[in-house]
Amino acid sequence: MGGEKIRVALIAPSVFTTPPKGYGGIEMFAWDLARGLSEVGVEPTLIAPRGSLRPPKGHLIETIDPPNRFTGNEEELAYNIYKGRLGEFDLINDHTHQKWVYIYKLEHPETRIIGTIHGIQTWGSLPPVRWPNIVGISEWQLGDMERRYRYRPRKVNLCIDMDSYPFREEKGERLLSMGLMSRNKGHHLSVLLGKKMGLPLDVAGETEFGVDTGYVDRVMSSCVGDVRFLGRVGTEDKLRILSEAKGLLLPFLQEEAWSLLALEALACGTPVITTNLGAMPEIIEDGVNGFICEYGSRPWEHSFIDAINRLDDIDPRECRRSVERFSIPVIARQYRALYEEVLAGREW
Repeated sequence: MGGEKIRVALIAPSVFTTPPKGYGGIEMFAWDLARGLSEVGVEPTLIAPRGSLRPPKGHLIETIDPPNRFTGNEEELAYNIYKGRLGEFDLINDHTHQKWVYIYKLEHPETRIIGTIHGIQTWGSLPPVRWPNIVGISEWQLGDMERRYRYRPRKVNLCIDMDSYPFREEKGERLLSMGLMSRNKGHHLSVLLGKKMGLPLDVAGETEFGVDTGYVDRVMSSCVGDVRFLGRVGTEDKLRILSEAKGLLLPFLQEEAWSLLALEALACGTPVITTNLGAMPEIIEDGVNGFICEYGSRPWEHSFIDAINRLDDIDPRECRRSVERFSIPVIARQYRALYEEVLAGREW
């Protein structure tokens, strides 16, 4: 491409605005990537719901209004709005996990597409195109895709805006459990740990969109005394409690393809205690920026209790340093390199 800017359409999911006002990890990544790409010779156009922001040095195509509740047809509705514009771009980078841009490619074979998969994919089969050009976000996810579909994607990790997260070396005494209020995130286990050890704990996260309200109620009712249920918190409060926490507990009960929340905590200098499922060992180096506990060990809480008792051994500066490899400039350059490959005809 020489010195020319690559015109890229970044398609964000159609549920939350980009950047998100609350919960919305993919939307936050899409926003950060758009900002980073504009600094490495890419002209990004963000495709996102109405109310989203235009990226600095980029463009915005608004689609549907963010829904009050998820119905499942949001991406089709959005596609019908933006599909007429896709021919304007050198390359389309889709972040929705959906089939629509591949349908577009079937109708327009010359279209260059990269599809980034942000979670465990549940397609019945790969998109019916010769080169789907799928990007995974972790080594674990690449292996999972290979087992499921006999196809190995390329890998680019998710990024984090280091400047947005306040580093704090002196920590408080409160532990933190944060994230989407889903049983698989293990908030109830964090509450049990806090009570068992008699330690102060805050429980925070998305309580309304895409959650099991019965589980939310059970976790909320179990929080008593110095185990506090904060529920959904705004950005300012989120940054404060992340940076002040003695440690972030992520006792996941199923594989996670990645964890932006873990990166956010580490950027604040806060160590993370989690299970060895999915991609977590790719983020957490045991004894350096947190602790990895074996999932399914009996009794399960022993390894977590031991890790909590060792939190003072972790240097907050090492936590911060450990996520520099996931900074926006690093990841944006990796995407730029993939875009150049596809445009040069080297597809996968």
